[in-house]
Amino acid sequence: KENIKRGVPQVEPFETQWDKVIALAVGGATLNDTFDDLSEKRNNGMPLVTVNGSYKYCTDRGLNPSVMIMLDSREFNNRFVEPLSKDVKYLISSQCHPSVFEKLKGRDVYIWHCAGDDNFDLLKEVYGDDYFPVMGGSTVTSRAIHLLRMLGFPKLEIYGFDSCDT
Repeated sequence: KENIKRGVPQVEPFETQWDKVIALAVGGATLNDTFDDLSEKRNNGMPLVTVNGSYKYCTDRGLNPSVMIMLDSREFNNRFVEPLSKDVKYLISSQCHPSVFEKLKGRDVYIWHCAGDDNFDLLKEVYGDDYFPVMGGSTVTSRAIHLLRMLGFPKLEIYGFDSCDT
């Protein structure tokens, strides 16, 4: 409730950019194995999107993302937005802890909302019918894929999207 009343601009749907390819770096173990390929593509101009902890992983290795997406609501995870950058667009879920938005004051921040959330009455109260819930599963990666598609990016190269390894 506190976050959606901040006046942070919402993520809104954009026209499809069929010829644009985006790199999406997520937190699986294979991100380390494929990092050289990701780094080369980023250095050659491919936009890089990170999620939660992959943001710091990439920045610590000198790879600065274009966009950082966050979903996690626990206060402890406000660390995911560090180090702060004036060159990054931060796409932060409305369910994130308010301390995330406090840390990002003065940065390029946009708010987005999870579809399936029980707070639709609250969203309607603040936005009327002008909000855009993002489909997906329970992870930041599955939501990020839908969020990026809503923003007009149907072509993603995903790094570190690992499954169970038994």
